[in-house]
Amino acid sequence: MEIQPNEKNYGRILKCAMSVGEQMLISGTDVNRVEDSIVRMCRAYGAVRVDVLSITSSIITTIETPEGDCITQTRRITSRTNDLMRIEALNRLSRRICETRPTMDEIDAELKKISTMKPLRWYFAALAAIIVASSFTVFFGGTWRDAIAAGLAGIVVFAFERAVSHVKNNKIVFNLLASILGGAFSVGTVRIGLGENLDFIMIGVIMLLIPGMAMTGAIEDLLMGDTITGLLRLCESVIAACAIAAGFAVATYVCGATELINLSSKGDPHKLVQLAMALISALGFALKLGMKRPTRLTAAAIGGLIGWGAYLLAAYLGCNDFAACFIAAAAGALYSQIMARTMHATATVFLVPAVIPLVPGRALYYTLSSMLHGRPDLVSGWGSTTALEALAIALGMVAVLVVVSGIMTVKRQLLLRKAK
Repeated sequence: MEIQPNEKNYGRILKCAMSVGEQMLISGTDVNRVEDSIVRMCRAYGAVRVDVLSITSSIITTIETPEGDCITQTRRITSRTNDLMRIEALNRLSRRICETRPTMDEIDAELKKISTMKPLRWYFAALAAIIVASSFTVFFGGTWRDAIAAGLAGIVVFAFERAVSHVKNNKIVFNLLASILGGAFSVGTVRIGLGENLDFIMIGVIMLLIPGMAMTGAIEDLLMGDTITGLLRLCESVIAACAIAAGFAVATYVCGATELINLSSKGDPHKLVQLAMALISALGFALKLGMKRPTRLTAAAIGGLIGWGAYLLAAYLGCNDFAACFIAAAAGALYSQIMARTMHATATVFLVPAVIPLVPGRALYYTLSSMLHGRPDLVSGWGSTTALEALAIALGMVAVLVVVSGIMTVKRQLLLRKAK
């Protein structure tokens, strides 16, 4: 039932819009989409002007009613997760609100339903941890024995995360402790002869924790003009990365395994192996982020294959690492836009898995490890690689976003002209 003009309570309308935006931000949606969704929802109910400021920790919105009254509401965001299925459900709700303008009671009921969505079953989450850790270990150059060791370490990290899920309120401390535990277990697998290359095992495990995607997203925010959000996310990512590196370093020193670390090791698996692992890692990462539908999981896996395939093709044609990362990220972003419109979903659902094989997890690991081992000669090389790859990925995603947004704007203008 649509709200009639004389029934409108703009305070409650803003409250519902803010509740949707809050849940989107908590679930991992970028601030641009949160702001755009709140603006569209408020305008759908007749707000004359909507001003939204969203950062990672809060949302502030002021609306002006047709009568000239101004209403402001603020929401404080205390936690953030990554739940692709919840993002998709919230995106569908925001679209429905804009198209059909349901009553506030209907919106509240739908929000309650979304907030009580069942999380991924624990055995699927454990499987996702195994897939991500194992596939990335092979992807970066480890052996199949290393993959088994990384998969077992991934289960340990998952079990720790699940054990403290109800009490963890400090992500930095959690990452530090999880890294110590995962690092110590990785050392143990090498000591008993199960694993062969400690570096690659640790890199596979670290991909479960390392904020490479967050770092890339922070640079994307900066490029899109969201300076405050970008700087906040970048600081959070760097601190989290340092905590993770410190955890693995502590585990290495305590277990007396410093001689097993090779800071200049470079794996070079066969290109077909890389493509297969890119597909599998994208599938595992999508599952880890809460994606459940088989069609979505298949599309996400194909996205990882396309992204890394574009990187290998660009490198084969003579592009340097920066250009290859840019082209691959653009290909992944374009694929996500196409799939979003084909499957009537949000592009984020397909974008994250598509670019995850490109995230400079290995470079970031070696940067921080070199720093902690007192090797400034290696820090500069790995550090510049990390920064350039993250910048190239962000530029590729932004380029596609700008082009697609421009095309959609022109399309809307043409439709309006035809309607007149």
